[in-house]
Amino acid sequence: MSTDSDSGVLCDKKVPLKLKGKFYQTTVRPALLYGTECWVVKSQHKTQVSVVEMRMLRWMSGKTRHDRIKNDTIREREWG
Repeated sequence: MSTDSDSGVLCDKKVPLKLKGKFYQTTVRPALLYGTECWVVKSQHKTQVSVVEMRMLRWMSGKTRHDRIKNDTIREREWG
């Protein structure tokens, strides 16, 4: 799973957002979704995964809800 070095990459302000996004897509997201192929997916599960993903993207970018930046804007920056 995740290690201290993983969070170091994701929290480091010197690491470009694009690289953080790629790291998220290749390591964090698969770990998050591991085993979900065995679930009966309900709309609640989709919502929970979406919320976790958005929190992760905000955390990586160093932004909070108090910064009042729209989710779409955060997503565009991360995957840009």
